[in-house]
Amino acid sequence: MINKIEIGVAGYLALDIIPKWEKGSLSSLAPGKLLKMDGVRLSVGGVVGNTGIALKKLGYDVVCFAQIGDDYFGQIVLKMLERYDKSLTKHIVQKPAGATSYTIVLNPPGTDRVFLTFSGENDNFNEDNIDINFIKEIVIFHFGYPPLMKRFYIDEGNELYRMFSKIYKKGIVTSLDMAMPDENSEENINWKNIIAKVLPCVDIFIPSIDELLYMFNKDIQEDSLSCEILCELGNELLEMGGKIIGIKLGDQGLYIRTANRRILESSNLRNVIKISEWANKEFIVPCFKTKVVGTTGAGDATIAGFIAGLAKGFSAEIAAKVAVGVGALSVSSFSCTDKITHVDKVIEKINSGWETSRFILPHENWDQEDLYGEIFIGPNHKS
Repeated sequence: MINKIEIGVAGYLALDIIPKWEKGSLSSLAPGKLLKMDGVRLSVGGVVGNTGIALKKLGYDVVCFAQIGDDYFGQIVLKMLERYDKSLTKHIVQKPAGATSYTIVLNPPGTDRVFLTFSGENDNFNEDNIDINFIKEIVIFHFGYPPLMKRFYIDEGNELYRMFSKIYKKGIVTSLDMAMPDENSEENINWKNIIAKVLPCVDIFIPSIDELLYMFNKDIQEDSLSCEILCELGNELLEMGGKIIGIKLGDQGLYIRTANRRILESSNLRNVIKISEWANKEFIVPCFKTKVVGTTGAGDATIAGFIAGLAKGFSAEIAAKVAVGVGALSVSSFSCTDKITHVDKVIEKINSGWETSRFILPHENWDQEDLYGEIFIGPNHKS
């Protein structure tokens, strides 16, 4: 095990503009109609703003790699990151005359979010933005949102593969998160092929269920999702070269599927985890109960919790519990990271008997186990 953990977070960075929408719904939007908001929230978004800051607040040294413009939005992004730690901005490139990415988040009460996003300089970010001489100090490298970053999805994802391959060969534990592609895009991207290409160089892969179903062209509606479908997806991702697979299930929690001992021992994970506590696992941890205020960035926070638990040396089950715990803290505020605290305090809250939400996905042939609340053990699990 490694005593000092430094984590690199790279990829999409944006300014999130979140109107405080307390009345009405998305159906209220109509041409020529005015809707009054109750204020606005600005936050640093994307994987760098959400996962990066979350990991910092969880107690880890974090190095961020991203590209923004030298415009007003870019200045705001830098100042907001510096509030947490000036070191977060050390490797963020400001492109002269470039445009900083922004996302307008429409999140009326009781409704899922709608995003109006502009990629800006994220489309110009590439593997050259990551200083390979500096990254050797990093133990875990996390990259997010390639579907929103043009250089990483054109040319059949070759830039994404080259970046992960180069970093993986340095012995660094690698982690990948996705984002939902623009369904209206005219570009025909075969995401399943791209994922299959890059997964052999990825130790931790944690997309959302919506992203995965879309990218794998599976016509499955939300109300027909089952644990058996999760088993199929988990096994398919392992066959592609995955080692630790997580699938974010929204308010239903987090599904985890891991490779066998031989594969984990041959991966970069062997330097960070206790292989016997991670091999051949399959389980789901449901969410913890909390008052949901805003869900923007909750998936990014969940991944930060998972990486933090893994880096702390926890077992797969406890790391997943930390993940959903951090996710619950995230949604209890309009901002993704406001309520997130040190990983030790998250564990204290879990140990205090934090109640879990009701798990409603069909789970025939799955067992239940008491471990700080319910964990649902899948048929592929081997002790």
